Amino acid sequence: MSDLPSKQSLIAALVGTARALQTLFDAQLREMGITAARGRVLWFLAKKLPQGATQSDVTDYLRVENPTAVRILDGLETLGHIRRRPSETDRRAKIIELTEAGRPIAEEVVHESRMLYRNVLDDISDEDLATTKRVLDTVLRNVNAMGPARRWAHADRESVL
Repeated sequence: MSDLPSKQSLIAALVGTARALQTLFDAQLREMGITAARGRVLWFLAKKLPQGATQSDVTDYLRVENPTAVRILDGLETLGHIRRRPSETDRRAKIIELTEAGRPIAEEVVHESRMLYRNVLDDISDEDLATTKRVLDTVLRNVNAMGPARRWAHADRESVL
């Protein structure tokens, strides 16, 4: 697959698949009454239990600028799903953590994402999954090496749709 049209076709398939998965997951979150951005934060924080994450970690994970992340976090805090507390090791940092009210919602988001993964990947062999992951890891490494995407390169490892 060294010819340019085949490579372009692969990239188009990657982008199209990513968008379709994103659209599907966003629709599932809307059915739960959660915006896509809030759902992603809840998923991320569920993965960071029990210690929570810094606001900077959340911003990087979402791949947004700080003011956008602050608005999303403000909304989740208003709903009682998260709380901000000062970091014990860095007085400039805030730790974002799930509240008791937010944990069950975050667990539901995680459950829905797992069901989505299962539904879209179950009929693919373990060998094909391993090969695909290896190829995608290489593509991601190449993309990150090319420029601006590097800022959030570490977040890609943890991405929910």
